[in-house]
Amino acid sequence: MGEIDAAFGLPDVGLIVEAVGAGAAAARERGDDTHWSIRAAAELGKVSPTSLAVTHEMLRRGAACSTLAECLRMEYRVAQHFLKHADFVSGVGAVLSKGAEPAAWGSPPSGDELASWFAAAEGGELEL
Repeated sequence: MGEIDAAFGLPDVGLIVEAVGAGAAAARERGDDTHWSIRAAAELGKVSPTSLAVTHEMLRRGAACSTLAECLRMEYRVAQHFLKHADFVSGVGAVLSKGAEPAAWGSPPSGDELASWFAAAEGGELEL
C-alpha cells in the first residue's frame, strides 16, 4: 500500500496523475501488466480533469469539516456548480451514447476557479 499512499497522497491532482503514470510506465518496463498503476492511469486519463481537481479539493476540505452538516453543505455547493458545467453535459452525453460520442473535457480549473466551486451558487445554501 505504500506506493498507492505515496501517489495519491500528493498535494495536487497533476502530481498524482504524473506519479501514477510513472508507476504504470515502470511496471510496463518490468513486464508487470497487472500492476495497479496501469489500470489507475488508464482510468485517470478517461475522466474530467475538472472532476479530478474538484474531488481532490473536496477530500481535502471534507477532512477539515467538523460536522456532517458542514460536509453536506459543501457537497451541495459543488453539486450546484457541476450541474452547470460543460464537463457534466459532455460526460452524460458520452455515457448515454455508450462511448459513441466521447466526452470532450475542458481544462482543469485554476486555483481561483477551483475555489469558486466551493462558494454558494445561485440556488443558495442547503438548509438542514
